[in-house]
Amino acid sequence: MRLTILGCNGTYPTPGRPSSGYLIQTDLMTVWLDCGTGTFAALQEHIDPTSVDAIIISHEHVDHCVDVLPFSYARRYGHPDLPAVPVYAPASVFERFEALIGRKGSAVFDALDFHRVDRSTELEIGDLQVSFFPANHPVPTVAVRIATEQGSVVYTADTGVAEGMATWAEGADLLLAEASYLGAPQDKPWPHHLTASEAGQLAASTNAGRLVLTHLWPTNDADVATKEASEVFDGDVIAATPGMIIELQERHGTT
Repeated sequence: MRLTILGCNGTYPTPGRPSSGYLIQTDLMTVWLDCGTGTFAALQEHIDPTSVDAIIISHEHVDHCVDVLPFSYARRYGHPDLPAVPVYAPASVFERFEALIGRKGSAVFDALDFHRVDRSTELEIGDLQVSFFPANHPVPTVAVRIATEQGSVVYTADTGVAEGMATWAEGADLLLAEASYLGAPQDKPWPHHLTASEAGQLAASTNAGRLVLTHLWPTNDADVATKEASEVFDGDVIAATPGMIIELQERHGTT
C-alpha cells in the first residue's frame, strides 16, 4: 500500500501547498482521501484521474471536500462514458453539495455516486478494508482507517482530542494525524484541532509504527511541529509535504 501526500495545509492552500488530500494505492485500487482546495491539480501530477476507483471525504469543510467538484466536471464532460465514482462521506457532505449546486441536471451527481457513512460503517473497497470513527469537530467528521495485508493507515481528519479514538486506532502502522497548532495544548485557540504534541500523544497511545503530521497551519514551522511531537512519541515522526510518497510493507516497515 502506498500513501501519497497531495496536500497538507490546514484551512487554506498556499503556492505549491494544497489543502488536505491524499492518495491510497494498492496494485488493485486507487482511493482519493479528502479533496481539499488545490488537490485535484496535484492528483493529476501523479495519476490519470480516470483511474480513481473511489473517494472518501471526512467532512464538509472546504479544505477537505471542494475539489471533488472540478473532478466531477472532468469526469462528466471529459469522460461521459465512464461510470459514476463512489464517494463515501458523512451525509452532511452530500447535503452541502446539493445546497450549493442543486441536484437536477448537475454534473456532480451524474459523475459521483454518494454513499453515507458513520461510525458503524465498514467497507471493502477492492482489497482495502475501511472503517470510520467520529472525530471531535463542529460538523459531522469521520476519522478513517484503511487496512490491507501490508499494513494500515489511520487518518484522524480534523479533530480535537476524541474519546475512544486511540483504542479504535490501536496498532496503526502509519498514523496520519492533524497537527494544526504548536505549543502547549492548554494554550491552543480552538479545542477542535490537535497540537503537534497531542498528535504525538495519540501516536504513543495507539502504539503507531510511524507518525506523519498533516493539516499544518500554513505559517507554522513544520520542524517545530515535528520536534514537539517527537518529545512525546519515540517512533518516527515526519511532517507531510506535497508529493511525499510512503510505502507500507509491514509493521514498522514504512519507507
